[in-house]
Amino acid sequence: FAGPMGLAVDATGNVYVADTGNHRIRKVASNGATTTLAGGATAGFADGAAGTARFSSPQGVAIVTGGDLYVADTQNHRIRKLNPGNGQTSTFAGTGTAGYADGAGDQAQFYAPAGVAMDGVGTVYVCDTQSYLVRIINAGGTVSTLAGNWSYGYTEGAGYQARFNMPTGLAASSDGKLIFVADQQNQRIRKVVQGR
Repeated sequence: FAGPMGLAVDATGNVYVADTGNHRIRKVASNGATTTLAGGATAGFADGAAGTARFSSPQGVAIVTGGDLYVADTQNHRIRKLNPGNGQTSTFAGTGTAGYADGAGDQAQFYAPAGVAMDGVGTVYVCDTQSYLVRIINAGGTVSTLAGNWSYGYTEGAGYQARFNMPTGLAASSDGKLIFVADQQNQRIRKVVQGR
């Protein structure tokens, strides 16, 4: 590995790794055998089959129970979807241009997303690190902002009132009502409560 950053574990004990420096998504089986699911030795961007898909410094990975992997493809400014069975990779959200925009997946923009998590109903949560936001992607691929206001700092509050400084990792409860955020440059673990 080269600077691995993100991990996810499926129900059978397989570990999926965002192998950041190698621009690959790897699988470590319960017996320790390691294989590459998708990606290549050099940074790039390509959707497609395992041998042709390319990533650029992916940092986060999450898995749907019995289903696809979701990858924070950091330097491509996209959230990618990967079938762990055959390595087929597609873009779930993001245009590939660094920036900020909510909306349909192919119109939304991210800026160096680093962390990604799933709840139990198929919602994807993203630490949009250099936009200083926590984003949410519904099962249909529509992106919205859950918390943060595009400028770094530290503020508690609801929605756009909150401020983060380089949020990099997160975890979600199975019902999606609690999201915990590693707010890196604020040296804090933050909690976002939905449904208040």
